[in-house]
Amino acid sequence: MAFLALLAAHCASFWSFPYFPSQDGPSHVYNAFVLARFERTPVFGEYYQLHLLPPAGNLLTQYVLAAMLQVASPLVAEKLLLSLYVALLFVSFRYFLGAFTTHVDYFSPFSAVLAQNWFLYKGFWNFLFSVILFFLVAGYCGRRRSCWSPGALVLLLAGGFLLYAGHALSWAMGLLTAAVWTWPRLLAATESRQAGPITGRFWPAFWQAALPLLFLLPPAVFLFTYLAQAQPNSPCIAEPPWRERFSILLSLGFLGTLAPQDPLLRKSLAVFLWTTCLVAAAIGIRRRAFTWSGASLLILGLLCAAVTILGPDCALSGTHLRRRIAFYACIFLAGWLAAGLPRWPRRLWPVFPLVFSGFSLLTLAMSLPVWREWSTRLSEVARAGGPIRPAATVLMVDLQGYSSLPVNPYLHAAGLLSAKSIIDLRNYEAATDHFLTRFRPQRSPYPTLGTLRQLESYPPAFDIERYERETAGRVDYVLFVGRAGAEKGETVDDLVDRWYQPVVAASTLVSTLDGAYADFRLYQRERRPVSGGSGPLE
Repeated sequence: MAFLALLAAHCASFWSFPYFPSQDGPSHVYNAFVLARFERTPVFGEYYQLHLLPPAGNLLTQYVLAAMLQVASPLVAEKLLLSLYVALLFVSFRYFLGAFTTHVDYFSPFSAVLAQNWFLYKGFWNFLFSVILFFLVAGYCGRRRSCWSPGALVLLLAGGFLLYAGHALSWAMGLLTAAVWTWPRLLAATESRQAGPITGRFWPAFWQAALPLLFLLPPAVFLFTYLAQAQPNSPCIAEPPWRERFSILLSLGFLGTLAPQDPLLRKSLAVFLWTTCLVAAAIGIRRRAFTWSGASLLILGLLCAAVTILGPDCALSGTHLRRRIAFYACIFLAGWLAAGLPRWPRRLWPVFPLVFSGFSLLTLAMSLPVWREWSTRLSEVARAGGPIRPAATVLMVDLQGYSSLPVNPYLHAAGLLSAKSIIDLRNYEAATDHFLTRFRPQRSPYPTLGTLRQLESYPPAFDIERYERETAGRVDYVLFVGRAGAEKGETVDDLVDRWYQPVVAASTLVSTLDGAYADFRLYQRERRPVSGGSGPLE
């Protein structure tokens, strides 16, 4: 009952307010809307082209959202997706635990701890759904052991492709997990052979043990294709210091939320979790009671912890690798604790669900006021964009500069105007090689309007004149969002006049909105050239 109550509470929270605060979420909904309405909206065909099967993966939630958008509005589709994420996370983690312990009731509330995390607010939804698929694929391998029928192998093959479609890192984790779990059987097959290396029973036993690896491996074709086609990219500016690398893992930084009380609560959970791991290791050593199903999870957890600290944070276009791998390290170590639960005194078993449930509910309770505030902020964005005509091109300029927050929900908030079928000129997904939508070269705002880093800097830097002169694209509206007193007591009008006077000179002020948390100025550009540039482009 407690498990179901936690699931219901987390799902219901997404429906409590009109808008959910995430950084990349509005962009995902927007690009899914482009996918769903591409054939029916001519302006989408003018600016975008679709790549329906990018070899990098990272496409699962776009297709799910596009299917939902056939019958629901963008706001409802987002809530349905997030509710589906929570429900599947709870169920899949319980299924994963069942592969190596019979005490799933005591550890299944840990899925509620995982539900609220930094990736959710960052908008890395493909990665989160790939974690769900990892639980299902890894749990399936753990349950089948070496009993593989043709139907089971076909299902595993399909699961591997779906896992890669979610995220390549989770597919790699699935492959690594299968390798660690099958290693004893591969070793036993090698040691027990009595005939030559090619005859006898060795090869049938060896291949039977290696089947999970072989049927999870085919998506590697897509990965190698992507690596061969990918453009060189350096998304990481500098490697963080060692202290920060350790902190990501030890303080559970991947579970961060927008709540101001979050660090204290998260560190308290970290103390409980890592202390429990040390005690569990001491108990296991003293009693010499280790099983491979449990020890393999410990090995996987320690490997992920080592990569978190020693490995890179970026690879090609992939970023934040340390947080992602640390997330898996925590999952493996929690699974190891669950597998070793029978070695603990039985009276201590209820401590785990109580701690996990309490942490989850406290985190959720602290997050709701922040969600309420940001729902108001994002509703103001939608109101400010109300006068924008459908099928127009929009450049949203963020003058807030929320550098103190772990994420910036204003950054891609133009995606909230999806229902107007606008063209978001800061659509970062259409400027990459690992999403479904791409800007057409003759209308792409990158780099003629500005590079991605320039458009997302503070203050944003761009050159509208150069973009319209060198491409067939246009800029119909510029939406400024700022806050009174954001810098040295300056209002949003002061900042616009100081940095973007050429834009103002060539535009008409359509509407103003002084909201509770931010001020908005919507300018409609006149169709004439601008002299002297358009913004503080360096």
